[in-house]
Amino acid sequence: MQALDASTKRHAPVIKNPVPATDANLLEAVKLYKTNCANCHGDPGDPKPIVGSSFYPPVPRFMEDAPDMPENENFYIIKHGIRFTGMPGWGNNFSDDQLWKLTAFLSQIRDLPPSVDQEWKNSKSAAKDGKCD
Repeated sequence: MQALDASTKRHAPVIKNPVPATDANLLEAVKLYKTNCANCHGDPGDPKPIVGSSFYPPVPRFMEDAPDMPENENFYIIKHGIRFTGMPGWGNNFSDDQLWKLTAFLSQIRDLPPSVDQEWKNSKSAAKDGKCD
């Protein structure tokens, strides 16, 4: 992980998240996460998904270990992926605006506003709904 951290620091542009962490933006990010990320990284309803357990190196489980990188580095990883791992780059699937919303959500995953936290903890993941892509 030290090599990953060093590479990300080197390559991630030093930019600030241009998307404010409003309830509306965070709620959109919860939906994006549930549909596209929870199958590997987990959510409150399934903190240790089987899919994420099958990768090497292991996929971070965000219910146990929330992302702690600066937002610009998280954005870079989400957008470009991580070579030689199961982490895909999502830059061709989503706009930068959506990726920044997701980044804001991950930065606040342990301290969400009440309305967002309620949605986060109450809604089912896409995998449990049978809507895996």
